Amino acid sequence: MTDSFENEVASEEAPVAESNEIVVTLSSPIPVFAEMRSVITMRKPTGLDLIKVGNPVQFDPVSDPPRIEHNMPRMVAMIARLANIPTGSVEKMDPRDLASCAWQLSSFFLPKT
Repeated sequence: MTDSFENEVASEEAPVAESNEIVVTLSSPIPVFAEMRSVITMRKPTGLDLIKVGNPVQFDPVSDPPRIEHNMPRMVAMIARLANIPTGSVEKMDPRDLASCAWQLSSFFLPKT
């Protein structure tokens, strides 16, 4: 096989993320503006995102075992903000895709260990 063919095959397998991006391949495409997308790319959150949206992750370290829950209205707003897509697009995600995005972002909103 030629190098160009191998490169084409590799590019079809999975999206490659920059080190400051989170890429999620959706199981069902969602409408974003005038197109359908099956991959969303989110940037890493900043302190300003946390100030504007609020913390979308509720952490209870005292529970046994410790508990992590998502505040979904805040998480939808955070995903939309980080992916630069409308909240209406996030709301149309398959629940598994939405949960996947939420868990991909969770570690940014928990205390450092």
